[in-house]
Amino acid sequence: PTYPKAYCYRGTVYYDKGDYDRAILDFDQAIRLDPENACSYLNRGLAYKQKGDLERALSDYDQAIRIEPADPCAYFFRGVARFEKGDLDLAIQDYDQAIQLAPDDVGAYNNRGNAYYAKGDLDQAIRDYDQAIQLDPNYATAYYNRGLAFYDRGTVGFAITNWDKAIELDPGYVDAYLRRGIAYHHKGDLERALSDYDQAIRLDPQKGDAYYQRGFLYYIQGDLDQALRDFDQVIQLKPDFAGAYNNRGITYYRKGLLGSALEDYDRAIQLDPNFAEAYHNRGLVYHDQHDPERALADYNHAIHLKPDYADAYCARGIIYQDRGDLDLAIVEYDHAIQLKYNHALAYIQRGNAYYAKGNMLTAIRDYTQAIVILPDDPIAYYDRGLAYASLVEKEDAREDFQKALELCGANTAMCQNAQRELDKLEDK
Repeated sequence: PTYPKAYCYRGTVYYDKGDYDRAILDFDQAIRLDPENACSYLNRGLAYKQKGDLERALSDYDQAIRIEPADPCAYFFRGVARFEKGDLDLAIQDYDQAIQLAPDDVGAYNNRGNAYYAKGDLDQAIRDYDQAIQLDPNYATAYYNRGLAFYDRGTVGFAITNWDKAIELDPGYVDAYLRRGIAYHHKGDLERALSDYDQAIRLDPQKGDAYYQRGFLYYIQGDLDQALRDFDQVIQLKPDFAGAYNNRGITYYRKGLLGSALEDYDRAIQLDPNFAEAYHNRGLVYHDQHDPERALADYNHAIHLKPDYADAYCARGIIYQDRGDLDLAIVEYDHAIQLKYNHALAYIQRGNAYYAKGNMLTAIRDYTQAIVILPDDPIAYYDRGLAYASLVEKEDAREDFQKALELCGANTAMCQNAQRELDKLEDK
């Protein structure tokens, strides 16, 4: 009963078994018997950390450092706790001290890199990951983290190379597959992205983020039913994930299921009242349901939450245009384009507003800009054809209607309209 090391050893066994409460009781007893035993404080701090009690963990790490100021482990673990609290500068100071005391501590370089990464100092983070990899070329986690930093710096190719290496070293590295899939998606290589998402899900069928990313990819590809199945799975795994409800709502909206979309947007907003995109998307549903007042209220709220939200300004412009307030609509489209220079819909809608005002040349310039951005969009060709026809520029009008007819695909109404306008030109 008076042998403190025995309590400390038994506490360590309980800790390893995951029984943190019993471990803490034994470390308490060890400390009562030997108040200057740094190891007991350190181990109790680790147990408190596992229970999520960071304040008590930090207090114990402080005591361990007071007793043994040359122990790099205490600084390392205090850095971990400070990082989790968001005290990044203090965490970096602790990792600095751990590295000074143990210059070959791979984990300290990696964790300090994580702290710099969280601060947005990507270059310093990469330098720390470089050092960790130099010390241990088989350290998969450092390659993974360095990939994150390269990706955020915009060097996607370097990011993929690092995730390749992480997977080579650890073929079961789920997050590396997921992040590499996101990178391939970013590069437009949807086949490889899908393969990586599939592999992440095979390795961890409970990985909600992998279903989420794969669902978005299926949405982009137009496989709406598969996208819905993936978003359903995300919601089953993460029922409080507002983004999953929003994306499932987008998918329902694209399928024309406005009621289901509205329910999902409502739920997304309930979970995250500051979710600007969900307000905007719900506004689109209200607009399609011929409820412009509710639509406008949602667009206004989206802009309030996100003042640089170009899509919301464009959508608000459409409401004003529908009301016949063309000048106010043009102001909204101007704002959308100022925020997002390649906003094709804003150019088309602004062109429509100028067309309605009788300013055909300005309308044509906007339709042309939309075509530069989206050269396969039949709407911009069709609308520009109408403007040319109004100016009796028959050949230009005919070319645009023919191009719209080529591109309209399954858009039956667009095909019919383009053909009708071509027939009018022939009649004339």
